[in-house]
Amino acid sequence: MSHIKLETLKYISAGIIWFTTLIGSAMPMCICEIKWQSRLEALAGGVFLGAGLAHFLSDSFVDIGSFHNYPLASAIAVSTFVLLTAVELFSYGEHDKEFDTSESKEEAKEMIRTDNPLEANNEIPNEEQIQGMFSTSNKGLMITTISLYIIMDVHSVIEGLALGIMKTFNGIIAIFFAIVGHKPVEAFALSLIILKDKPTKTLFWIFVVLYTLMSPVGVIVGIIITKHVQNRIVMGTIAAFSAGTFLFVGCN
Repeated sequence: MSHIKLETLKYISAGIIWFTTLIGSAMPMCICEIKWQSRLEALAGGVFLGAGLAHFLSDSFVDIGSFHNYPLASAIAVSTFVLLTAVELFSYGEHDKEFDTSESKEEAKEMIRTDNPLEANNEIPNEEQIQGMFSTSNKGLMITTISLYIIMDVHSVIEGLALGIMKTFNGIIAIFFAIVGHKPVEAFALSLIILKDKPTKTLFWIFVVLYTLMSPVGVIVGIIITKHVQNRIVMGTIAAFSAGTFLFVGCN
């Protein structure tokens, strides 16, 4: 397939990813739980692991190889994985400290009781419940929520970047379906986390719109890099960074 057709396919993929992410972000206003959530996440996780190992890690080996007899590609991928894992553990640790109260423990128990996607119902919230999700005062989000939001934004940009730098039709299709397969569920979960802080409706939609744009922006940046950057070291570094990120997302 020609370079122009591949580029067009990437732009179309970016548009579809944006739309599905927006739908997923708005779903908390439509349903309370998603059935088969764990199965969708497992499927997407497998594709991410495969893409990270079979596509990006191998591409980074080809582009970088060994740098002064040092396995630079592997080091970048592993360092990315470890760094993202450390940030996630820190965020969850701070979250646990912030919510370590008897009331929050009861809420956590209730969440555990209803966390099984096969047992969860698809209750549709009424207008009063939807209005109750938001605050009328100018209330910001907690630090832990903002930290998680930033991490998810970074993930989204890197996912889009990985799609943008992909050079083969099969690779583009594989990554596209991996992103679309998990993005609505991920957006749904992120919206629920944001809504727990009861933001204003305006603030909520600002966060949602910015989040939906992250992956398409990453795709566009990846396309620009592919067109204007011919340095194999740079492309290999991006591929290794993407490999580490995809392994992290797949394992989580």
